[in-house]
Amino acid sequence: MKASCILAVVAVIGLGGVASAQQQVMVSAMTSVGGPGGASGRIPRSSLDKYTRLLALDDTQMEMARTLYEGYSGAHEAASKERKDQLGVLMRSIEETGDRGAQQEKTAEVMKAYRKKVSGLETSFMSDLRALLTEEQSARWPGVERMRRRELGLGHSGGVSGGSVDLIDVARSLDLDGPGLADALGQYEVELDRVMVERLDAKDEFDGSHPGGGSFDAGSLQSLMAESKEFGRRVRDINESFTRRVETQLAEGDRPAFLAEVRRRSFPQVYREPYAMKMYKAAQGFSDLTPDQKEQIGADLDRYRHELDTANSAWADAIAESEDDPGSGTVSMGGGTVISLRTGDEPRALTDARKARRELDQKFRDRLKDRLTKEQQDRLPKPEEEGQRHVVEGGAEVITIGGGG
Repeated sequence: MKASCILAVVAVIGLGGVASAQQQVMVSAMTSVGGPGGASGRIPRSSLDKYTRLLALDDTQMEMARTLYEGYSGAHEAASKERKDQLGVLMRSIEETGDRGAQQEKTAEVMKAYRKKVSGLETSFMSDLRALLTEEQSARWPGVERMRRRELGLGHSGGVSGGSVDLIDVARSLDLDGPGLADALGQYEVELDRVMVERLDAKDEFDGSHPGGGSFDAGSLQSLMAESKEFGRRVRDINESFTRRVETQLAEGDRPAFLAEVRRRSFPQVYREPYAMKMYKAAQGFSDLTPDQKEQIGADLDRYRHELDTANSAWADAIAESEDDPGSGTVSMGGGTVISLRTGDEPRALTDARKARRELDQKFRDRLKDRLTKEQQDRLPKPEEEGQRHVVEGGAEVITIGGGG
């Protein structure tokens, strides 16, 4: 979904009017860009692979499952394009007439029809997939249902760090093993699933009463965010408890990687690879570096990594502390669109920590360029587009559309 369509949704639901004379408001919209977890509501191909591994499908079943998925994915893509086109028309109408209120009912109809259509597509696909199973494989189906609930429910963490982390997926991605690991993760799955069921029930209730239109003021948004954050905190607390439990079941050599991956997923905006690191990795691969350049760049990179660890820890800690602010958080609006709102000024510690990381990155970018010739500099990766856009855990793209604070 392009920014114009996100703006159409935001404009029609009335976020442009949340700011009052007494408070500054930062409003952002997120939409899925196809990342893991199905942030758009579509079952990702990566999830199909997880389902088929869990169900232990044979080659014939795998081929049939892929065929079913291609049909499902194509139909979902068509439904999403239809919604995108319809919202684009609404956005143009708002721009031309300035009449947001007249479009609210139409937007509600578009969003309601879209949710109904994609929900039916998923129900049909999952039913067809289940029909492929033998009796023995069918006994594993509840595990697929719990996995799907995690994919959907963990996307509604209210912006709480650690509230969208799936420890089962962390363990799987690292190929971890341990004598009591399966039992610990089994208990985790059951406990987390209780929260997922509650969360998805609450979301269905909200979708039924707010089918995509209507006016939201800052107070109602904050109420919705408080509910989302409460679910996020419950998930975070479960994750923290079971992170400690899982850690004790791992070989000592596997523990650092497990804890680092949990940390990375808890603070994806902090631990995604910075552009400066990409520059250094590219430069180290240059075949025309002199011995002095290699030595200098290697030493600079070691120092950058050390200072980056410190800066990242400070930034992540500042984010965690800022989440106690009741005036900030996120609300899912369905279809992969999430509204992020902050009322008032950002905490100074968070602003300072982010600035320190940005300045650190710039310092080492400049230092690397000083080590290279002009011709070598021209071969470095192109800088990322500056602006208020980035991808966060779960495949959501964040685009800031309003400011203040």
